[in-house]
Amino acid sequence: MTAPSIKAMKFVLVIAAHGLATLAFAGIVLDEERDAIRLTDYPQEAPCTLARIHAADRAFGWQRVQYDPARDTYTIAGSLIVGANDEWDATRSRGSETALRIGSPEHPRETLIMRGNLYVAPYWIAGENPGEYWSATRKNNLLVIGDQADTNVNAALKFACCTNEHYTLYCGHLPWKTAAQFGGGLHIYNSEIAALHPGDAGLIGDAERGDMHLPGGSVFVNARLADVRGGLAGLQNNTRLKDYLLHDTRFERIGAALVNGIQEAVGCTFADCGTAVLDQGGLRAVLRDCRFRGNDCNWALIYNGRLTLVDCEWSAPRKGDRYRAWLNRQSVKQYPRLTVSRHLVVEVREASGTPAADAEIRWRAESDAPEMDLPRQSEICRTGADGRTPAPGMPGALALAAYTETATDQPDTPAAARFRYVLTAEKNGRRAEYAGFSPDAGRYHVVLTLGVAP
Repeated sequence: MTAPSIKAMKFVLVIAAHGLATLAFAGIVLDEERDAIRLTDYPQEAPCTLARIHAADRAFGWQRVQYDPARDTYTIAGSLIVGANDEWDATRSRGSETALRIGSPEHPRETLIMRGNLYVAPYWIAGENPGEYWSATRKNNLLVIGDQADTNVNAALKFACCTNEHYTLYCGHLPWKTAAQFGGGLHIYNSEIAALHPGDAGLIGDAERGDMHLPGGSVFVNARLADVRGGLAGLQNNTRLKDYLLHDTRFERIGAALVNGIQEAVGCTFADCGTAVLDQGGLRAVLRDCRFRGNDCNWALIYNGRLTLVDCEWSAPRKGDRYRAWLNRQSVKQYPRLTVSRHLVVEVREASGTPAADAEIRWRAESDAPEMDLPRQSEICRTGADGRTPAPGMPGALALAAYTETATDQPDTPAAARFRYVLTAEKNGRRAEYAGFSPDAGRYHVVLTLGVAP
């Protein structure tokens, strides 16, 4: 096989740090075999920018990058590859690390339109890099959209998909490599990834299934991901091996937003999706303060998943939620389960009405509830100086399971179990008790007066 035809442009970057100057070599090359512009050797401290790519395109006459200064928008015809898995290259004493940044305080509305795929390369590929991915030195390749420190930067990555032209993002995965791959990262701050033409023919996704591929690290903060025909394949948590943070992000018009694996999301919205949370095996998801609006299916628990919703809100799905029992390879029936829990603030007062600081709060279920599978927590907490238990989001906050729905042998007919609790408060021998408390009754602030029945 002949080597790809590559035209290269090398830049010398001078990076000043504490009065010292470090020279780093960075490359913008045209890989004609992949019909792509490839970026290498731009560390996170000095990331590549769209302006640099445009300058290289003009200098070499590739005619692949257009710039509209009125809209601060760049359009790339063809694909773009960020980084390479070259950390073990024998010609280097250190491997490369590559970052591309879209948006900055100087260009707060900067937009990249892709008329091709965008790839963030892994740092390790089986058979090409020695050792194992968990022990290899990580030289992360990274796509950053927005600015972590400046919420006024609202940048965008848009894919110009249309009938018979299917483009998508591959983060940490090169589809022409069949071996196992690991690495790559996508960080989005106050910015978005969406379709340029959000009609049905313009949805983002590969030609096969319509997926966006996100097996690399993902950090989404006040972000928006929208207009994906299939699912966000590979998006899940592995805190030991990759970045993962889903905070205050809107997942909109996506075939399947969270699919399988360990998932944690806080303050996120799932709107107009096919299925917001999809269990196809191994789902262990905890979602806090999230909202589900206008989805065909809020959740589909159809294999062996566990989904826990804490202080979440949802509207009825258009096509109903799905529950299925599944017979695994060992011929053992698996019954996926939904657990809904609510935070509760217990306020304790003295008989005089003053706050009872450092009162001891205990709680217990009125009946055995082995199906409750919330993270293990203490059955005792204490009030603060204001006489209240910690507020939601604070250490030691009290969350109680309200009910569970567990799949049965009859499809989409889950068995529901609702829970009631006995709450007690005690201080210096004075006591108050509240029996029959239901976290799902809309009362999440309970006042107990020592020595007085509630």
